[in-house]
Amino acid sequence: MTSEVVYDKKLSPLVDSSGKIPPSLLKGNINQLGDFDQCLSVEGFLQNTDFGDRIGKEIYGKYCLASIEFTLPPMLEDINRLMHSHYLIRSKLTDPGHRIPKFASMYWALCVPHTCTNDDVKELFVTQLQKLEIPGMKKDVSLEEFMCQKKNRPSSIAFGTAATGFVLLLIIGVTLIATLSNECKVIEAAQNSNGLRSKFWYLLMESFSLKKNIKSLLNLQGPPDEFACLHGIRTFNAIALLLSHKCMQLLFYSYVNRTQMAEIISYPYSMLARSAIVYTDSFILISGCLAAQSFLKIFDRRSGGIFKNYVNRFFRLTPNLVAIILFCTFILPFLNAGPLWNVVVSKHAELCHKYWWRNIFYVHNYFGFEEMCLTHTHQLSIDMQLYVSAPVLIYLLWRFPSCGILVSIVLSAISTYLRYQVTFQHKLSPIIYYGVSVSQLFNTASLSYILPTHRATVYIMGILLGYYLHYYASVPLKLSKAQVNIGTFFFSSCAFLAMFGTYWMSSKNYKYNKQEAAMYMAFSPIVWCSALIWSILINVHGYTGVIGELCRWPGFRIFTRIAYAVYLIQFPVYFYNVGVARSPSYFTTQMLFNIEEYCIIFALSIILTLLFDLPFQNISKRIRFQRNKNISLNDRKVSDKIK
Repeated sequence: MTSEVVYDKKLSPLVDSSGKIPPSLLKGNINQLGDFDQCLSVEGFLQNTDFGDRIGKEIYGKYCLASIEFTLPPMLEDINRLMHSHYLIRSKLTDPGHRIPKFASMYWALCVPHTCTNDDVKELFVTQLQKLEIPGMKKDVSLEEFMCQKKNRPSSIAFGTAATGFVLLLIIGVTLIATLSNECKVIEAAQNSNGLRSKFWYLLMESFSLKKNIKSLLNLQGPPDEFACLHGIRTFNAIALLLSHKCMQLLFYSYVNRTQMAEIISYPYSMLARSAIVYTDSFILISGCLAAQSFLKIFDRRSGGIFKNYVNRFFRLTPNLVAIILFCTFILPFLNAGPLWNVVVSKHAELCHKYWWRNIFYVHNYFGFEEMCLTHTHQLSIDMQLYVSAPVLIYLLWRFPSCGILVSIVLSAISTYLRYQVTFQHKLSPIIYYGVSVSQLFNTASLSYILPTHRATVYIMGILLGYYLHYYASVPLKLSKAQVNIGTFFFSSCAFLAMFGTYWMSSKNYKYNKQEAAMYMAFSPIVWCSALIWSILINVHGYTGVIGELCRWPGFRIFTRIAYAVYLIQFPVYFYNVGVARSPSYFTTQMLFNIEEYCIIFALSIILTLLFDLPFQNISKRIRFQRNKNISLNDRKVSDKIK
């Protein structure tokens, strides 16, 4: 590609659409996204070019987003830090940027004819960049193929997209037919029929009836043996995790005052988001508690059912997961476009296209964080793997309580040691401190955060809690008011320590200390979940104040029914909005509370729950009910023959 190419006047927007040197560089306004829409709307003909075979050929705009890694000479270090927003996150050009932002790199848009190759564009950009040469300045440029976008030309729809669209329309159609059938009393007619086809029709129509599923979703009644406070605790942790993930999303955007943003989040209160790991520990604890109660019921009955529990859990989690994988792989990439669309949406869809099977079999946490489809679903694999192994420990607790408790303590200690050892050895960081690198965050996830052996401590604590609640929840626990107050103060201090105990890590001047990081990684889950266990116990035994009463509010049951869908949907929504962002904005803390975005997440979560979650739960329950009914009928026939 040469600079001698002369274009038709219709092609003049090519230059206008490219990034320019902006004002407010010292405020961190270094990302220049150009004019994405104008670039892709450019059309014209070449009038003169060295490429003889291309004369008179129609061309159109091609939008390329180059990444630049640069540092000014040491004498300009203060300016360097301001331009890089105090190096909130350090990155390299080789770092993946699809789930953790390459914060320190500069994005620069170039609009060129679509006939230009990536090497052409990179050569042109490097040539122009040399004009800004500063003695002692270090710079490097990267332009990968997927960072260039062209206007979508008419083409056939891919098979995967067509098939996914068909399945989605089929589910919607079945739901509408089931709802109308319910209104027209067709379901009752099918129920009374003995034909196999009628029974299948009844199963389908009853399971997908929108009226019945909405009624189930809004039902405020729970089973008699449940602990209502768990719904409130789940809800509060889910909202806290939603806000924490929102903070990570905000780091992807370009801001005209990005340095000011980095300074705003340097205060200790930012630990509420930096310590997000404790929120996931809460869910692991509750999961262990519920698993213990479920398996203990099986052991108490001295009947089989462990394998059935595995199957039920698989079919409880998988329909929603499959739906969101299909949507993010085959539908979402074609819904819109934008400067960062290929980074956070299309690139991730490619990973899901390659590695979806890892998610379906709940083993994707063993293949590293960099090439994981739906990275936020690593928690599902952790939970599934711990659930599968839980019956061994729970059986020990049931059959040999003393031995089971001892084994639980030993396994928890081993898990704690593993977290400490790997963090210390590999210099990991559970906290997003100033200057943390993208590679360090990915290593923290791959080597510890997403491994069940490293998260087992709180799961085992949950199992012990579930064992206690199963056998002793109904036994009165006599505590004086002073004991309750002292315990509440102590464990509230524990929760505060787990959240803010390393508040100095939020400072711009913090220097990484692997000993501090290892201690926090090892013991913060134990400290946090100890406080959580205390709050559950005093709720169960009736020693509650205003917060305890709030946790037992029946309305939280509705949120917990859509919580799984909220967990799955939030990142696709977050990164859709990142991908379509066209220009830098002005950062304010109000951006964290984007009510419109949260309403979209909750609305889509309700839709996902009504179309996939509840219907497939209904099918699973109906099949189990019919199987148990047949077993009981066969037992009765055998008994009659014996008589």
